[in-house]
Amino acid sequence: TLTAMGHSSALVATALGAGLTIAQSAPAYGLTLAWALAACADGMTKRIPARSSVEEETLSKAASVQRKLCLAGSAICAAAAAYAGVI
Repeated sequence: TLTAMGHSSALVATALGAGLTIAQSAPAYGLTLAWALAACADGMTKRIPARSSVEEETLSKAASVQRKLCLAGSAICAAAAAYAGVI
């Protein structure tokens, strides 16, 4: 479904960002994806509906999960960039 695609895109972006950053020893990759995932997380904050119906409740939960995935991915990519900058 659309929710699964959204969640998997955040996971794939995190894996690719961290992997490329460490493999290429290039912090710019990780920092760019960390910024993009942080922007996605910020966008999810604005998309969480008011929960006035069953559908909005479901969408709210999905948006909350997506926001957390994006924030975690951003932190992982930033950590990978810091690691690549040190080694």
